[in-house]
Amino acid sequence: MPHTHVAGKYSNGHSEKITAQERPQGICQACTTILLDDCTVELLSSHDLKQEQPRLTTSRRRRAAMRSFDLNELRKSGLFIPPVEKFYLELPRPFAGDHQADAGRLIRSLREQYGERHIMFSLDMLQRLPQTLREDDFRVTATWPVQ
Repeated sequence: MPHTHVAGKYSNGHSEKITAQERPQGICQACTTILLDDCTVELLSSHDLKQEQPRLTTSRRRRAAMRSFDLNELRKSGLFIPPVEKFYLELPRPFAGDHQADAGRLIRSLREQYGERHIMFSLDMLQRLPQTLREDDFRVTATWPVQ
């Protein structure tokens, strides 16, 4: 970060990058300096600032802590309620004597495998269901909002 030596009338906010010893010498940060009158400005490189001296006035930066949570534990404790539920199903394939519709096959599997009842389908979903079921050999994931 460039530092500046200013001779003349100027205004400067406090910066943790400038030591208490450097301020009276007119050393400041260029990005925070406002010139109020005719001034002489000299840009200083870092080796001009005697970097070998430790800077005791800089504050330590804080970082946010990363934490991971077990969502299943949070769900059991009631602290996390997912907006949707997903159910993986492997439906029985239809055979010659089986005349059950695809929606009925899906409802039966949800009831048998997960105890789900009172399921409603949109017309669009019912229209896409036959192709969706056959694309992956009657293995599907059903997703709907939690109530």
